[in-house]
Amino acid sequence: MNETYPNKEYPVKVELLSPEEALERGRQLPYALIRCYSSVTLGETPDYIDLAEVLEARFFNATEEVRLFRQEGALRGAACEQVGEDGYLEERYKLANDKRFGEKLTVRRDLWADEDGQTYVVATRLAGWQGGAANGQ
Repeated sequence: MNETYPNKEYPVKVELLSPEEALERGRQLPYALIRCYSSVTLGETPDYIDLAEVLEARFFNATEEVRLFRQEGALRGAACEQVGEDGYLEERYKLANDKRFGEKLTVRRDLWADEDGQTYVVATRLAGWQGGAANGQ
């Protein structure tokens, strides 16, 4: 499947992946946010993921996020990878349920300026997790 978007020199590279490719790449990343029909997991990437249960999965580190998501009932995959050092905003959010999901979640917004000099967000992705609790335990 592996299509890459966009063709411009954005600070991120986006690839469309099959669900199997997304799961394989995602499991190599240290952190995950996984929403299933019966549970939510946030923390270190778990060893086992039941794809039949997954509504959305986001695997991430500081420079890459791999997503699994449902679209019209079918599971799809995509990866968003940082390719430059500049042009992003980073925010850390304190988690309300820190005993269950950890202490903080980092969100990165990658920025790009168009030909008129107007800056806009080209991608928003998870970029870090801190905490003692993991995997919704």
